Amino acid sequence: GLTPLPNLETKILCANTLREVEHDLFAREAVNDYQAARDEYYQPVTTATRRAELVEVIAEKLSAVLPMFAEEVSGRRERTRQLQEQRNRELLKEWFRHSTIPAPFFLFSVFFPEVCPEETPSTLGGELALDGGSGQQELGAATPARATAASGFDIVIGNPPYGVDTGDEVRDALGLRSQDAYGAFLSRFLRDGRAARPLRADGILVYVVSDTFMTIKSHRPLRAQLMGSRVHKAIRVSGDTFNATVNTAILLVQKGGGPGTT
Repeated sequence: GLTPLPNLETKILCANTLREVEHDLFAREAVNDYQAARDEYYQPVTTATRRAELVEVIAEKLSAVLPMFAEEVSGRRERTRQLQEQRNRELLKEWFRHSTIPAPFFLFSVFFPEVCPEETPSTLGGELALDGGSGQQELGAATPARATAASGFDIVIGNPPYGVDTGDEVRDALGLRSQDAYGAFLSRFLRDGRAARPLRADGILVYVVSDTFMTIKSHRPLRAQLMGSRVHKAIRVSGDTFNATVNTAILLVQKGGGPGTT
């Protein structure tokens, strides 16, 4: 059976799930401290005063793992390193408490450690990577922490944006030939790869697409990719269901084990 996430109201995050980043093993202590503070923050017996203290700890630990968060969110770098770190912590506090700021990336093992257990540092090797001799650790430059085979959600529901490009970084990371959001969505959730997998093997993916997805030539490679999984249902819905400019369909797919696999 399915195991529900505990305290579901604390698991609502705003982030770009198509772009996975990795923390390296040397950030593991900060990640553990963040998770402990987060767990205490959401306890019903935690007072408002204590929560205010924990938010500062959470922002500090997240800033150590995600030093470029503010720059990626705002598109600008502060004049000094001190101002940059201060701005980073402030935006991380806002993101953690209210989710009004979209994280421009997804860090599966940090955002959802309950469903993305990692291999322990003793199983992996690597050297600490430093940024240009400044002593600042570079995100993802050293040996990354890796998710175990047990990682992944049981069910993912999505609505990839129609006619939107994902950008070169997402395209290259997923090994795609175009920036099409449909292709990035399918590759991210149905194909196994080096990065942590948001959908586990045999997991269920339900998503909304334009009904032309099933017919036009440009999406033929994506339909071929679907053949690596089991398509249980493809449902055309009424044209005014989503008040969209295109007709839509809902696909229900189970990852892996399709006729296109060996």
